[in-house]
Amino acid sequence: MGKFLEVAEYVLRLNGRPMTARELADQAQRSRHLDFCNGKTPHQTMGARISVDIRKNGPSSRFKRTSKGHFALREGDPDEYQARPFVKSISRGELVLVAPRDQIRGSTYFHGISSDFEPYASRLLSPSEASFVPRVRAETDTSLKQILSYVIVRNGESVLRFQRGKYTNVESFLKGRYSIGFGGHVKSSDVSLFSYADMGYSQSVIRELNEELRLPKNIFKVPPPMVAVLNDDSSDVGQAHIAFVHMLEVGQNEEIRKNEKSINRLSYVPISSLGTELELYEYWSRLCIRQFFGAKVKIFPRMKQRGRLNPLKEGAVAVVGSIGGGKTAICKLLESSYGYQYVSTSSILGNMLKLPPISEIGRGKMQDATFQFINSPEGPEKLARAIFEEVKKGRTKYVIDGIRNIKTLVELKKVLEGKLALIYIETNPEDAFEYYRKREDPHVSFDEFLAILSHPVEREIPYFAQRADAILYNYGSTESFVGVFEEFLKGDPV
Repeated sequence: MGKFLEVAEYVLRLNGRPMTARELADQAQRSRHLDFCNGKTPHQTMGARISVDIRKNGPSSRFKRTSKGHFALREGDPDEYQARPFVKSISRGELVLVAPRDQIRGSTYFHGISSDFEPYASRLLSPSEASFVPRVRAETDTSLKQILSYVIVRNGESVLRFQRGKYTNVESFLKGRYSIGFGGHVKSSDVSLFSYADMGYSQSVIRELNEELRLPKNIFKVPPPMVAVLNDDSSDVGQAHIAFVHMLEVGQNEEIRKNEKSINRLSYVPISSLGTELELYEYWSRLCIRQFFGAKVKIFPRMKQRGRLNPLKEGAVAVVGSIGGGKTAICKLLESSYGYQYVSTSSILGNMLKLPPISEIGRGKMQDATFQFINSPEGPEKLARAIFEEVKKGRTKYVIDGIRNIKTLVELKKVLEGKLALIYIETNPEDAFEYYRKREDPHVSFDEFLAILSHPVEREIPYFAQRADAILYNYGSTESFVGVFEEFLKGDPV
């Protein structure tokens, strides 16, 4: 549930006024904060998530209603509009197929894509395990996973891709990401006398494809072959879904056109080109590209500069990214080879809060303490001031590692009079996991690592990408992405 709530909080804080769910979703889509959402009605999901949070947490919720249909942050004025309890009619609402999340976890739990899909299909697509629930419940009940289809359309050595939604008022290098997966939910209307055995799943695959694409009538009469199962718990949308992956092979002369307005830029692209632009694809598509086309695709890290500003021309640079993303390696390179003074935000916070080293206290307790501090009224300003005092001590060039809060960045830019550039590092969760295991804890499980990544103190990190002067896409080994960064430095010396 968290992702929609985090986006809502960010947009409300940015605008400083009450907004409707549609206004929140529209602005979040324009600014690319809802890239993770492929739903057709994101404003309805946004409203449902905020409403559930208010109903569940009451005065502890970060949101409140100011009038019917308008939401605001609970900070400041305590006045709150009391809405009538909302009861959705199950008979009138859309029902979608779900399975208990616990059934997917346990000894057979995995992250990513598994070709051993048959045990999952036989269990999750059976009346004994799966059931239909109202869509509004499925979107908010974390004990359930919605079951989806994800169909890849292949034509020889090309694959069909699209961009869902059309966004024009953001910078060109942040335009919407591509997808190579078509499909969607299983609805109760997909079940018939002949499709009850798999809870209507096979019928839903055919229906979804025909809703999204105009297919030649002779392409198939049954669903394309199932080739894998996809499970992703690295994000809120991933935690709410599990998908069965299909591969649809079409002939050279069989034309396919879009059948939905939400599908844009539909075209075939060479499989060999997928690795050279991996950052343009949504995460699930990246997983599929690696799984199914990895032998034909060369994947390289890449760095993209925003506009004309070279971030390394500024006196201070902040490097931001997820845990295990490689930001410390970049900071250390700037320190050791380019004369930058290294400033660790974590060390500064540890000294301010009088905390033991992370090796003693553990990352979880460190995260709890820093989250409590940074959410205090004066926390971001105090941290920004402490960082400023640290950078004043040394050289004229500084690289700051470990900022996790947008307010801290804003306050730091104030005290540095705007002379602070931002480099954002984007990393796939599975790559970050491997890097974290090598560097910090070889015994940590992927589940435990995801708990670290999803801690509330980390939740604003993805939003730094919108403010970055350059983005380093760390897709590959540590050595290769550091090499890409060094090439960037050689191209425009610091």
